[in-house]
Amino acid sequence: MNKKILTLAVLTLFSLALTTAFLVTYLSNQVSASQTIESPIELEISMRDDNGWAETLPLDNMYTGGRNTVTFYTRETNIAPESVTGDIENIVTCDLGVKCIDFESVVVSTKTGTGNYGDSVNLMTLNEPYGCEQVNSQRIKFNYPNPQTWSANQVDINMITVTFEDVVGEYIFTSRVVPTA
Repeated sequence: MNKKILTLAVLTLFSLALTTAFLVTYLSNQVSASQTIESPIELEISMRDDNGWAETLPLDNMYTGGRNTVTFYTRETNIAPESVTGDIENIVTCDLGVKCIDFESVVVSTKTGTGNYGDSVNLMTLNEPYGCEQVNSQRIKFNYPNPQTWSANQVDINMITVTFEDVVGEYIFTSRVVPTA
């Protein structure tokens, strides 16, 4: 009888050790990954509000007379299956340098879906932290005054009319949405 108990105890310890070794091997070989999605809002820019959409848009402003006006459009599409709230930033870069005073006005009006363009906002007339913000010598950004909310699949088109001061260079505009919630 003592041999049976001893054999059973050894088999139990062996089984426990084998199970523990299997679990440690199994758990230590787990791989995890994470993906960060910067924004569920797809942003595109174009010179027209009906085609030619791209992620960035170079605007050549090689005139020397100053006060040149350029109109372009940004399209924001919520590709998430739910509402999204975020802050819109229009970022402007220029290899020759860029400052907020390079712009006389930056006027934005928005239409949702196939509606009409709404009221205009001149981002240059807004007080900090909205309006124009100097990021570095070659980059500024225009911040909108309030977070925007897009319903699932909502498409907005912003008409942006920029009036330059007396400047020379290639200004590249890029838009992004920074989710707030």
